[in-house]
Formats: sequence, C-alpha cells, structure tokens
Amino acid sequence: MNYTQVAILFLQGALIAFIVLLLFRFRKKLGIGLLLACLGLLQFLQVFISSSVYVSITNNFFVSPGSSILFTVTVFALLIIYIKEDAGETKKVIYTLLIVNILVIVLLKLFGWNLDEISANKPFSVLTNLFDSRVWVLLTGIVALLIDTLLIIVIFEFIARQIRFLFLQIFVTMLLVVSFDTVFFSIIAFWHSDNLGSIIQAGLISKGVFTGFYSLIFYIYLKFFDLSKPLTRVFKIKDVFQPLTYKQKFESAEKVIQETTEMYRILTEHSNDMVFLHEPNSTFRYVSPSIKKLLGYEQSEFIGKQVFSVVHKEDLKFLKEVLTKKMFSKGIVSDAIPLRIRHKQGHFIWLEFSSSRVYKADKISYFVTSARDITQRVLAKNKIEDALKELEKKEHSLSEASKVAKIGYWEYDIVTDTFTWSDYMYTIYGIDPKDGIPTQKELISFYDKESQEKIEQVIKEIAVKGVSCDVELKFINLQNEVVWERTVAKSIYNEQNEVIGRVGVMQNITASKKAQLELELSRKKMQTSLELLEKKSYALDEVSKMAKIGYWEYSNEHVNFIWSDYHYEIFGLDPKKGIPPREEIVEFFDKESQEKILSANTDLGLKGNSYDIELKLINKNKEEIWVRNIVQPVYNNQNKIIGRRGLLQNITASKKAELALKLSKENIQISLEMLEKKDYSLHESSKMAKIGYWEYVIATDTYTWSDYVYQMYGLTPNDGVPPHKEAIKVCDKESLDRLLQATLELNTKGTPYNVVLKLINRKKEEVWVRNVAKPIYNKQNEIIGRRGVLQNITEWKKAQLELELSKQKIQSSLDLLEKKDYSLTESSRVAKIGYWEYDIATDSFTWSDYVYEIYGFSPQDSIPSRKSMVAFYGKDS
Repeated sequence: MNYTQVAILFLQGALIAFIVLLLFRFRKKLGIGLLLACLGLLQFLQVFISSSVYVSITNNFFVSPGSSILFTVTVFALLIIYIKEDAGETKKVIYTLLIVNILVIVLLKLFGWNLDEISANKPFSVLTNLFDSRVWVLLTGIVALLIDTLLIIVIFEFIARQIRFLFLQIFVTMLLVVSFDTVFFSIIAFWHSDNLGSIIQAGLISKGVFTGFYSLIFYIYLKFFDLSKPLTRVFKIKDVFQPLTYKQKFESAEKVIQETTEMYRILTEHSNDMVFLHEPNSTFRYVSPSIKKLLGYEQSEFIGKQVFSVVHKEDLKFLKEVLTKKMFSKGIVSDAIPLRIRHKQGHFIWLEFSSSRVYKADKISYFVTSARDITQRVLAKNKIEDALKELEKKEHSLSEASKVAKIGYWEYDIVTDTFTWSDYMYTIYGIDPKDGIPTQKELISFYDKESQEKIEQVIKEIAVKGVSCDVELKFINLQNEVVWERTVAKSIYNEQNEVIGRVGVMQNITASKKAQLELELSRKKMQTSLELLEKKSYALDEVSKMAKIGYWEYSNEHVNFIWSDYHYEIFGLDPKKGIPPREEIVEFFDKESQEKILSANTDLGLKGNSYDIELKLINKNKEEIWVRNIVQPVYNNQNKIIGRRGLLQNITASKKAELALKLSKENIQISLEMLEKKDYSLHESSKMAKIGYWEYVIATDTYTWSDYVYQMYGLTPNDGVPPHKEAIKVCDKESLDRLLQATLELNTKGTPYNVVLKLINRKKEEVWVRNVAKPIYNKQNEIIGRRGVLQNITEWKKAQLELELSKQKIQSSLDLLEKKDYSLTESSRVAKIGYWEYDIATDSFTWSDYVYEIYGFSPQDSIPSRKSMVAFYGKDS
C-alpha cells in the first residue's frame, strides 16, 4: 500500500474541509458569495482532476482526488448549509453548482474548437486532455448532483427522526448519498467500460472513507464551533426549487389562521373545561359553551354579569377579598383557586379557577380564566383524609398497645434480604430509627451463641418445612442492655406456594425472664410453686378458660354487664342462661367484699380512680372463690364517665397460699401486702420494682449494672460503674464482712449466696438491699465471675426487722405474684380474647384485631353497624 499517497489524500481532504468550514463560519461577515465561488471552483477542479489525475493506492486500486475529496466535500457543504441555513440559501448553492457545471460544459466545448487548428507539435506544451472531456459524462454529473441534493434533504430529514446522535445522522445520510452517486454516475457514464466493476468498487471505498472522515470533521465543527441553533425545518422538498410568493405566503398564513380558529372553536365547544373572559371587576365578556354542560346555564345568562350570585356563601368572602385587594393584578395569587359554584338545578359543584392576565398598553385589559370540575377530586380527597385520620387513630392505638405490651412486629423478605419493623422493634434493639434497620447478619451478631444456634435452626425450619416457631432468645442491644425476647414467626408464601419470607412478633420478656432466672435460686418449696405456675402459664397459652382471667364491662346508661366466658365459670353459672342482674351478682360476695365493691365503685364514679381489689365470693356451686378485680373507668368524648371495664382473675389457689402465710406475725402480713403492691407496680415499671441486675467478670474486674442498680448507689448511668473496691465501700462494716465472706465461698466453692446488706450511697441515703448471686462457669467448669440481682428492701426493713426471719416465704409470694402477672401479660394474646369499645354518641364501635377474627371479618373491612351485629347472634343470645 502507498502510505505516502494515503497521507497526502487525507491532508488534502483536511485542508479543503478547513477552507470550506472557514468560509461557512464567516458567511455572515464576508457573505455567502465567497463560499459559493469556492464551491464553484471546487466543481471545476473536480471535473479537471477526475479526467486527468488518478493515484495508485495499491497495484490494482486507483483513486481520483477529484471524486473522492472534492465531490464529497461539495455534498457535505450542501448538507451543512441545509442544516444551519434556510431553504433559500440551500437553493442558491444548488443553482450555483448547476450553472457552474453547465458553463464548464459550454466553455470546454466552445474553447475546444480552437484545438482543431493547433498543430500536432502543440506549441508551449499546452495540455489538451481537459478539453477532451465527454459532454455525456458532464451531463451525467449534473443530473447526479441534482438527485444527490434531493436525496440529502429527504434522507437527512428521515434519519434525523430515527437517530438522535448528530454524527450518525450526518454519516448515514452522506454514506447513502455518495454510495448512490457512485453507482448511478458510474453506470450511466461508464456503462460500456470493461472496468465498470472496479470503477464502482474504487469509488465506493474512496468516497466511503472520506465520508467518515468528513462526517467526523463536520460533526466536531457543528458540536463545538457553531453553537447557533438551526432554523426549524418546516420545508417541503418542492420548496427547494419553488420559492413561495408573497400571495402564497399570505394565503398559507390565512389558511393556518382559519384552521387555528376552527381548532379553538372545537376545543371551546367540546371541552369539559369552561373558558371565559372577564373584566378586572369580574364582569364576564365571554363564556364558553361548556358552561351548559358544567353548570346548566346558557352563555347569555352570564354575559355582562358577575360570578358572585352563584358562588357558595362560605367561599364568597374569600373571593371578594381576592378581587377587592386586586391580588390577581398584583401577582400575589398565582395558584388555582377552588370554589363551590351553584348549579342551575340548585346543588353545588367544586370548580378550580386558573386566571392569566391580558395586557393592553401596560395595563390589565381583562383576564382569561379557565374552570375545571374537581368535585370528584375534592370528594375523593375528603374521603382519603377521613380514612387517613381513622388509620392514624388506629395506628396510634396499635403503637401505644405495642409499647405497653412490649411487642414489636417484623417482616423479612428473602429476595431483597431486608426487614420491615414496627416502631417498638427499634426500642428493643436500642437502635435510632434514623440509622435504619441492620442486615440479618448484623442482627444475629447481637445474640449469644446459644440463641444464634436456635435462630439458625428456626430459619431452616421456616424456609424448608414452612413450620411456625415460638422461641425465647437472649441478646445485648446497642444500649449495652441484656435483653430477653420471645419471637413467634411463620412463613410467607407466593402464588406458587414458595416461601419468600417470614413474618412474626417479638416481645420483650426481659423482666419476666430475670424473675424466672431468680426462681432457680429458690428452695424446693419455691420450685414446686414455680412448676405449678409454669403449668398454669402453659395452660394460659392454650385456652382462656385455663388462664382464670375473665373480662367484663358495665354500661351506666344501659345498666347491664358484658362478660367473657370464664366469668360464668367463676360464678358457677351457665352461659346459656345469660348474665344475672347486678343485685344477684353482688349477693355472691361476702359482706366485706360488698363493702369494698361499693366503696371502690363510688370512688371510681366520682373521681375516676381505677382500683385493684381482692374479693371473696361463694358461687352457684357453693365453692369459695377468691378473685382479683382490676377496674378502670370508661369515658366518652366529653370526658364523662359512662361505665367501667376490668379483669376478674381467679386467685383462689394463690389466696389460699397467702392465707397460710397469715399464720405469721402481723408485721409479715403487712410486708406481704407491700410486696403485692410492689409486684403490681413491677408490671408497670422496672424502676418501681426496686430490683436491679448485675454481673461481675473476674478476668476484666468489671461490673455490668442495670439502671436501677445505679439508683440504689445514688448514681446515674452516665456516671459509669465504679471499680469493685470503690463499689463495696458503701457497705457498713457488718455488711461488708458478710459480703466478703459470701463472695469468698462463692469464688472457692461455687456456693451461691443470699445476703442482706446495709448501704450508705453517694447521696448519703441509708439503703437496705438483698443481694442474691450465683457463680458463672466456663466450659472447663471454672468460676469466671458471678451474677445476681440486687433488691431495694429499705421499706420492708424499716417496716419490720422481723422480715429477715421469713425471707423465703416473702420471696416465694413475690415470685408467685410476678409469675402470675407475667401470665396475665402473655395470656391476652393466646386466650382468644378480643377488646371492643362502643361510642354511644356516634353509635360506632372500635375493635381489636381478634374481634374481627371472631366475627369472620378482615381488619381491612369496615365495622358493621350495631343492628347488623345483632343479626349474627342466635335467638337465645
């Protein structure tokens, strides 16, 4: 390959392209004529060079610079002029090139006559091969150029609609044009030549290469050097050769105006929106026919009148304020204004008005206003707002219930490996909701090894077998708190019955779990009672009846009770016979209990005070029953007490055990009552329980304290845990000796201890505590630390020092009560008890989720009316 000639050809092409683009760049200053003269010159040189100069690229491949460089740049010049200028300039170039080609033919023929008289010796070595050019070939070039011009416009317009990239638009257009020109010109001009195939091949290759070369150069120019926007191409092909006369332009413009007028007439007559013109004082000048469809009025009923007569009275004041203050004219109001407009038939519909100003001599002449019917949108919006308020109310109730019950909801998507949490889940894990939900791997890392193994097993069973799970797990949250939680989970399936995730609830059972761990340190008698309570708890999980808890509600207005099933069993009654009158119910109780009920109800009715009392009754079956009655008032929207509701728990077994404790001294009984009150408070708050948890690691000589331990020491959690030596300084000498001796036996023999200590804390307060501890072992059965609970027994100690003699009995009663209260918390879900509330003023119900399940409804369904609900019951009910 002749690389020198290839380089020369590209250098020539770059130089010619530079000259053409330079003249095109300065066409506004120098005039388009200079560019036309240049293209005419290139056309002449193309004819001359094409007939005399061919360059050998390879042994069998020849290229003419005239056709590959000069012709290609000419058609590129036509395209760029068409892109950046109007059709008139494009026509000038076409006419120029056509005239130049015709003049070249005529002049070559005319001056060629002189060659007939030139002698064979050709004086001055004049080259005559230019004048030997055939007229047929030149005419073919003229026709080809004309067709090329048409193809450039047609193909570019088509390609521009299909391809967005400018370079590809130019390249594809010019490649198709020069390919057509090469084939067309070669076949017409050299149809008799034996080398026709080689001529076509050489032309396609050479022109194709320079097409790509020029496409890149012209694209760079248009992209980075000529940033002026091209005129919108609205020409037709015939416009290239047939300029429009002024009359044609006028007629065309008039036709466009007529079509536009007709289009706007159709729009105003058939549009669902109302369009009107009105003066600044709101007097109508024009109203579109759609007023008939929207408001039922005729156009004539509004022309010359104002809108005030049909505006809703509640919206009239606002509209007048807007117009009075000229808020529109000052540009203050720019948004659409919704107003209620009276229909001719008397009802109101919502219209949304949007106005724009029309100026005349810098003054507002009138307003153009459109009005759209938004009645359905407003009604839908109101309905959505009502639904959102109801949903917000329900969500708030659920959120509050979740916090009280310490229960969180979660859902896991296997495909995306993401969790969805309710608010209380963040509280359990000690995470700020702003930080987002950790990944499954990060969450599992919070748990201890045993819990991690349980989690792994549960995940396998849910994913593979699709079985539900109910497990208790232990972890340390981000607040460095030891948390015990109970998780109940089940699988989520897709339409193909494939497991795609899992859903469940998590309950914080830390308090109850700590109480359960403390029971392990009790004596055999305490353990026996614990086992009984555990069986009772298991029974509570299976059926509400076995939970020995009944729910009741009393309405002052209707003077009637509502009972759960277990109520009937407590009173020894048949549910089929209904609830007896209040007087008969009171007769079941002994005199002392009746007085308690009367006093508590009177206090509740007058002051709204809740109560928690123990009562004794003899039921229908002549059985002596002890019950615990926890009652709170029911208020209406006016904060007036309209009834009361509560829980009735059968505490006969525990009461008999409690009565056995009454054989002790009176001071022990007083302490037990204090503990019962304290136990009830434990259910509400860990702080009120006055019990703290601690753990000590020998290797690191560090303590871990729960919050209440700080309080007993007169510290705050922000102060941090003091060192071991400093922590024990708060004990008096006798307590310190007792603690050191117990600690020594625990460290050396593994003996748990249960000691009572006297402290003087940082606030100089005298505090009596009960310290119960046991050793911590490693896998080699070596003692590596100790853990225990610290209970503030100051009130007990001060109330009666004899409590030390009956410590085990008191602790037994405390643990029984703690376990009983824990059972109450767990039984609410599994006891199949639903909560409902009825508002007399609005005649509406509020249901918990399980009530929906009882009635066979979905929580997404609306609650039926009271009348509809009665239809569900049998005749006896």
